[in-house]
Amino acid sequence: MRNGKKLWRTILLILAVSLVFSPVAQAATDDEIEAAITDGIAYLVGQQQAAGFWSDDT
Repeated sequence: MRNGKKLWRTILLILAVSLVFSPVAQAATDDEIEAAITDGIAYLVGQQQAAGFWSDDT
């Protein structure tokens, strides 16, 4: 039973250390969101065929 406790302590220690050193996620700024939307629209416009289709499969 002692080995089981040691294993759990080791696992918890590894998890705690990984949480301390993991980067914090940050939300996108309004400018980043607008840039992503603009890039997405530009991509879609570039892919759209003259007849309005999105692919050559008609």
